[in-house]
Amino acid sequence: MSERHYGRTCVVAPFTVHTSAGHELEVSIFRCPPTLRRELKFVLPDRRLDDDGDVELFILPVMQRSSVDLMEWTDAAATEKDVLLERFVGFAHEFADAVAGSAAAEASTIWADFTDPCSGYPVRSGRGSMVYPDVDASRDLLKYSTVCAGPCGVLVHPDWGTRVYPTSMFARARLADVCAALHAPVAC
Repeated sequence: MSERHYGRTCVVAPFTVHTSAGHELEVSIFRCPPTLRRELKFVLPDRRLDDDGDVELFILPVMQRSSVDLMEWTDAAATEKDVLLERFVGFAHEFADAVAGSAAAEASTIWADFTDPCSGYPVRSGRGSMVYPDVDASRDLLKYSTVCAGPCGVLVHPDWGTRVYPTSMFARARLADVCAALHAPVAC
């Protein structure tokens, strides 16, 4: 990966994790910046979003490398998006279950969730009045560029170009529990 600077909210720069099915994903961990925290109140209205001691709100951009260019509107790109979506959903459920099952978890204060990248709505929480913009948030947090493809913005990964499928997870937990849930190979 290219040497990059991700800003002051970055806790762990992008690193590779493997799903239980053996697929590679690139994950990074950010403390939730104030601007996104304000937006998340409307995306995740029934979730506690404040920090409390060592329990913090984290955003985890998750990238998957695509075998095809996702700027193209082809059958191959549509099929690839479906495959990558299913991989992400399985991984994100495992992550959320692990955070919720951590020793520190308390029913309403420790949680993890993720958004459906097709709709922007949370999967494990009630829907709010806003959707989460995976591409825009990933651009802002990771300092990646975007290009327009019709009505959509497409993220440009520094190493993979537009062969990237961006998604997002969220956790209100202790950093150590987030890292443990990811089986992070890096020090958190």
